[in-house]
Amino acid sequence: MINVAWAYRDGNGVPQDQAEQARWYRKAGEAGFASGWLNLAGMYENGTGVAKDEAEALRLYRRCSEASSCMFRIGYLSLNGRGTAQDDAEALRWFRKAADLGYAQGMDFLGWMYAEGRSVARDDAEAVRWYRKAADGNNIDGAYNLATMYESGRGVEKDMGEARRWYQKAADGGDQRAKEKAAALK
Repeated sequence: MINVAWAYRDGNGVPQDQAEQARWYRKAGEAGFASGWLNLAGMYENGTGVAKDEAEALRLYRRCSEASSCMFRIGYLSLNGRGTAQDDAEALRWFRKAADLGYAQGMDFLGWMYAEGRSVARDDAEAVRWYRKAADGNNIDGAYNLATMYESGRGVEKDMGEARRWYQKAADGGDQRAKEKAAALK
């Protein structure tokens, strides 16, 4: 079913049709495929092929809340007050769930919550721990954020060599800011 939705998305063997794409994602979700709900929610979150409706997106993400990517999106919408009231504690809860399942983007955002003291006591060492896990999971933002911690000496001993190494890892992943920072530290 997901493949049929993708065929409508890409126009592979059928005309491109976002309404059909959405219909097939819904069918996949109803058949028990979390990726159906995840993709349909993304369409509602961005207004792609359906009217933009962040509350509906959140409702659909909750239908696949056993999947780490859906957990992360619930946290992200909660953090930013999109489709729901802004709620740092709710965001933290969902980021932690996603991170605990190994979702690198959830780890990065959990690190950010600790670095900023959002719904938790500010804890730079804990932020570094989560940024490192995210970076080790090939999350570009996690690598960049870890580099900033080494550069500033927050939560770790200041180490420009480590900062440069992590900036370079983020730059290798396509982060332009990291490329500039890595070059400036040479």
